[in-house]
Amino acid sequence: MSGSLIVPLADDMMNTKNMTIEDLIESTDLGNVIVFASICGIEPEYGWYYDACTKCAGRITIVAGRMFCPRCKQSRNVVPRFKLHVQVMDTTGSTSFILFDRNVSNYVGRSVQDLIDAQGQGDNSLGYPADLEVLVGKKMLFKVDITNGNLLHNWRNYGVKRTSDDAELIQMFIKKHNVKVIEDDDEAAAIDVHVTQEVALAKEVPTIEGGDSNMIKSLEGPAIEGDDSNKSLVNQQDGELTPCSKVGGKRSADQDVSDVAIVAEVGERSINKPVKLKSVKIEKNP
Repeated sequence: MSGSLIVPLADDMMNTKNMTIEDLIESTDLGNVIVFASICGIEPEYGWYYDACTKCAGRITIVAGRMFCPRCKQSRNVVPRFKLHVQVMDTTGSTSFILFDRNVSNYVGRSVQDLIDAQGQGDNSLGYPADLEVLVGKKMLFKVDITNGNLLHNWRNYGVKRTSDDAELIQMFIKKHNVKVIEDDDEAAAIDVHVTQEVALAKEVPTIEGGDSNMIKSLEGPAIEGDDSNKSLVNQQDGELTPCSKVGGKRSADQDVSDVAIVAEVGERSINKPVKLKSVKIEKNP
């Protein structure tokens, strides 16, 4: 028998090792883990879709004026697929996850092509279709892939293979693992302030400009949605910080898990964006 066994979503979420975001950032082991977190924003600087091969879902490049799939090693047709960077947070910190295709379309209810067609008729001030805003504020279970890029190059972006926002499943997960949950806006505001202060402190540390880029292989493509693993060449720029991320000694990279181009994309940088502050009530002990 060939091929990998597809584990039911509920079993996968309940039985795979769980981590907090802090645990994830500090992990020294490769593998898949489940993280319970809230999506607190979308990172438009990375775009929200890519041109994919209709056969393998790898990134298509143009060679001699023709669409070429480096993975299939032949000319292929193209279909746009979701590739969305989101900021996520829990009670221990925050980082960036990368959502692919079904892990976006299942919640948006529209295809990439539908949203591309609609963009020409609406407000594009967000840098991405307003329909994607339905994801912001969602509390979800994420099956996250820890790769060599995260361990060896301190990338702060993690590819997501599966997701669930099922309320009953989430409650079972919380009860089983005794997970602390952000209950209200005041607690979320306190974390926002903490993250902002840490980013501000990080900006005071001198950084080396124009560091050499590194090329390594990473999991990609259909594996993001629970299928077989594939590898790609990815370009990493040193000394970068991920928006809304907890400063913990790790850098970020645009982990393009679908890019198999011979020459990887260069120059995509995480940008330190100001975090919106909320008022926090501080009570002093008598």
